[in-house]
Amino acid sequence: LSREEAISSLETVAELDAQLASAKENGLELLSPRGVSAARQQLEESLASAQRGYTAEAERLAGEGLSRLEQATSDSRKAADALREVLARRQRAVAAGAPDLLPERFEELDDQLRDAARLAESGDLESAKDAGPELLRGYSSLELDALKVDATELARNAIDEARDAGAERYAEDTFKRAKKEFSLANGILETDRSQIA
Repeated sequence: LSREEAISSLETVAELDAQLASAKENGLELLSPRGVSAARQQLEESLASAQRGYTAEAERLAGEGLSRLEQATSDSRKAADALREVLARRQRAVAAGAPDLLPERFEELDDQLRDAARLAESGDLESAKDAGPELLRGYSSLELDALKVDATELARNAIDEARDAGAERYAEDTFKRAKKEFSLANGILETDRSQIA
């Protein structure tokens, strides 16, 4: 059987594949990285068995993968409880556009969050919680930087468009005031950012 045939014809394999796709979408990988990785490994082994014609073995392995994914879901709840504030702050950074505007910093923080989640998966909830303050500062700073990048980029583009349209010549006072307010807003964002960092 091909990979696609195995997924479409073997019920347990298809269920594991679908649940792993859902786990990626709903952030389970972030809060239970070991468990999701183990379930993904079970899927790959299951598919390899199916491709060799061992459908019963493929279904058994997929069933084990579903059990691992169920455990990962349970573990993720513990991590979510231990890192509740961090997850809320991360969500604010996401809403501010951090994954698109500052992807490297966002991924670096997510790596640190996964490390904390691994501690929670291992049962070391205190160490996972201890990672919280640094992650909170990181996601807060990232949120403000993303807002700043987004807001300043929009404002800078508007000022450039106004300049290109001749605003300096036709509305000199208004144009100067807009540039001044842009500088002031930029300064406020810098001040807010330095208070969090």
